[in-house]
Amino acid sequence: LLVGGPIFSLVLGFGTVYYTKQEGATGDLARALGEVALVARDKWKEVDSKHHIVDQSRQAANEAIHRMQEADRRHHARAHLYKFVSFCWKSTLQFVDQHRVVERGCDTLKVLAEH
Repeated sequence: LLVGGPIFSLVLGFGTVYYTKQEGATGDLARALGEVALVARDKWKEVDSKHHIVDQSRQAANEAIHRMQEADRRHHARAHLYKFVSFCWKSTLQFVDQHRVVERGCDTLKVLAEH
C-alpha cells in the first residue's frame, strides 16, 4: 500500500495527461473527469474547512494508536496476534498441501482452456 499507492498515482497521472491531450470522445471524457475532480476537490476543501474532518480524523487515529500501544503493553496483544497469524498461515499451507488445491486448480484451468 505504501509503495503501490504512489506508483499507481504516478501511472494514473501519466495516463491522465496522455488522454486529456487526445481529440474526440476519449479526450472530452478525460477532460470532463478532470473538471469533476477539481469540483470535488474544491467541495471537499469547503466541507473540511467547515467541519475540520482531516484534523478530527488525524486526532482520532493518533488516539487509536496510543490506545493500541497501551493495550499491547498490558496484554501483549502483538505477540498474540503474531501467534494467531502464524497459526493461520501454517494451517492454510497444510490445507492447500493436503487437499492439493494448487494442482486441482491448475487441472481445472487446463480443462476450461481446452473447451
